[in-house]
Amino acid sequence: MRAQFPFVLVLVSGCFQVTESWTCREVSRAVVGEDEQTPAGSPDELLSLVGIVDVFPGVYDLDGTEANVDVAVAQDGDAVWVEQRKERERERDVGFGRVTSMHEVVCPNQLELPLVAQLQTTDGALDMLVDGAAVLDDPDGESFRSPGVPMVHLEGDHDHATFPPLGWDDAAWEGQRHTFVNLEFDEVGFREGSAGWGASSGSTAVVDYVVRFGPGFDGAQNGDETAP
Repeated sequence: MRAQFPFVLVLVSGCFQVTESWTCREVSRAVVGEDEQTPAGSPDELLSLVGIVDVFPGVYDLDGTEANVDVAVAQDGDAVWVEQRKERERERDVGFGRVTSMHEVVCPNQLELPLVAQLQTTDGALDMLVDGAAVLDDPDGESFRSPGVPMVHLEGDHDHATFPPLGWDDAAWEGQRHTFVNLEFDEVGFREGSAGWGASSGSTAVVDYVVRFGPGFDGAQNGDETAP
């Protein structure tokens, strides 16, 4: 019986599948002064890009009717410089062999600027308050974005927002709901924005884009931009 014991251990230890994947781990986070320079620039320079206060033409996504969207974005706290590194994660589960995830992971050092924004259509049909951050990656490091181009994603409380008729009953969705505003930039500046709501429940999620807007939506119909 004693001679069989190690053999049993080998069988048990061999009944696991190892999954390897890459993830980003935060190494440090430091507050940055408004005019303090980082590899991605200063918070003041980032705010000059993303601190939008203007009314933009746009369209409602449901039927393509025109909308005018009043956007006001402001800083909402201290900026921070975040340094990250790529690390390998290993998980064990029942099965055999080894699985390596092919999902590409990029972990840039980045400047983060907390933001708060009020977005309203001038007809009063849409009104939401959201917060989040603008993120600008180190231009000398790995990144999915072009150097000097920030990413802005903001979210808010769905229950305190106002929406136009959506074409379907969003209250029927049982998951956790939120509002969102996405602002897209390029090397020139602000290019396009979108606002709506989303929800998730378990492994299922839904996103409803309610309005799209930006400098290129002058005279737009059915969501198509005109050339600037």
